[in-house]
Amino acid sequence: MNPYVSRYITNIEDEGISALAGYVREHIRSIFPDIIEEMKWGVPFFSIYGSLCYLNVSKKGELIVAFYRGHLMSDSAGVFEGKDRKMIRHFVLDPNEEVNEKVLTAYLKEAALVDKELWESKGKKRKKRR
Repeated sequence: MNPYVSRYITNIEDEGISALAGYVREHIRSIFPDIIEEMKWGVPFFSIYGSLCYLNVSKKGELIVAFYRGHLMSDSAGVFEGKDRKMIRHFVLDPNEEVNEKVLTAYLKEAALVDKELWESKGKKRKKRR
């Protein structure tokens, strides 16, 4: 686990958001044990082939789970926001509501599949874990 990502999550002022971010991080790691965690632009990014997703805290006190290539995803549950953006799509998790693990898992797996197909079409190899 990346200590900078750990510090970011621990330093989130709102305990509910911090706990939620920690939960989402562990959920991502349980699906993709070899995921690469890194800090980019001040927020935690998770990468497998390229940038898969990142976490950010909204000004409204919610956790944003953003998918770097979300514009290529199906949004089967209809939860994406940010459709006015060129590539990134996101959904918001409220610390006062239960996380729909089924949707979260499905979106993470779809994002990884999109990412893999894109990278393989360019003849690239998977990133190595640091």
